[in-house]
Amino acid sequence: MSSIDVDDALAIVIRLRQRTTSRNLEWEPWSGGDEYTASSGKYTYYLASRDEDDEPPYRLELWASKDSSSERRMKVTEIATGYSDVLNDALGQLYTSVKLAILGIDDIKNDVLRDLG
Repeated sequence: MSSIDVDDALAIVIRLRQRTTSRNLEWEPWSGGDEYTASSGKYTYYLASRDEDDEPPYRLELWASKDSSSERRMKVTEIATGYSDVLNDALGQLYTSVKLAILGIDDIKNDVLRDLG
């Protein structure tokens, strides 16, 4: 499995969050728990709470295939909290953004206020 440095990992996490919040990347719950997947061409992303408790620490796995039409995917790297505070925060923000996107919530405050009437 390839290793990835903190700056590169942060760039990937930030881009995933941008694509998620702009609704250009669609995540789905995976395996019925607090695990999520999304795909963008030849890459599939798997995001989960490491301890499966919906709390930090989080892990993001990147799986790749030879091309976007291939069913066979291989795990190429994993990004997890614990490497740097900035990366920890970014993974936490991505995790929250994914959950909100799945629920169709763009703005939690306005969504709650609208719901309350």
